[in-house]
Amino acid sequence: MANQIEKIHVAIHSESVLQKLELALGGDNKKALKYANSVYSEIKKTAGDPKKDLTVCSIDSIAQCMVDAATMELAIDGRQHAHIIKYGNTANLQ
Repeated sequence: MANQIEKIHVAIHSESVLQKLELALGGDNKKALKYANSVYSEIKKTAGDPKKDLTVCSIDSIAQCMVDAATMELAIDGRQHAHIIKYGNTANLQ
């Protein structure tokens, strides 16, 4: 599982995902990185929970949820403005 968490970290901090986040967040690279970090933190919190474990979701679906939420100016963090929910092996924005 630790390996999958690291893969998710690398993927959501990749240049392509950060560029999409940056575009959605008004061109601010620091905001994009902060956003990716907050989402990664939330994903780590779910690891090991059979009902909520987002580490089993496809990385592409996680990244898409992040970009969609950022586009709508919703935070995926402890404030719970938006959630990433696991449906099988796919992450969905709620």
